[in-house]
Amino acid sequence: MQAWVETALSTAAAFVFATVALAKTRDRSRFVQSIEQYRVVPSVLARPLATVIIGVELGLALGLLVPTYRSFAAAFGIALLTLFVTAMGIVLLRGDKDVDCGCSLRRDLSPVGPTSLARSFGLILMLALIAILSVHGSALGNIASVDAAACGVTAALIYLEIETISSFPVIRRHRRA
Repeated sequence: MQAWVETALSTAAAFVFATVALAKTRDRSRFVQSIEQYRVVPSVLARPLATVIIGVELGLALGLLVPTYRSFAAAFGIALLTLFVTAMGIVLLRGDKDVDCGCSLRRDLSPVGPTSLARSFGLILMLALIAILSVHGSALGNIASVDAAACGVTAALIYLEIETISSFPVIRRHRRA
């Protein structure tokens, strides 16, 4: 049972990392601008850092899908997300408003705030569970692997759908009220 859960969670996390990385690639200039808005690295480093982050996120997505590398990818993902959460905390402590988190698939502003922090902490918890399960995992048959992967993709799609729905103007107006 735990191998099934590990595969489902790993697939979901890999899907999230891959889709967010591809969204950053699609609108790279916006992602670079987001990094600059954080003001935690010199602006001259924003473009190369964007490239590194996108590459690392794609690498994490691949690593989470390969059982041999899964625990390492999960631990590295936790470290990366911890850096992201730290940067978000700095932005919030400075009181900066309208800083795009750089972690959203939405085309409009997704400001650093409780939603982006909760999303990051949720993914950190998921990766921690993956790391624990991958160290203590067991063999999973081919059919069960496909079922678990399908559940993982479903979970990731639900996550992405919530992201999309939260960007609807009616919902965003209601949250501000």
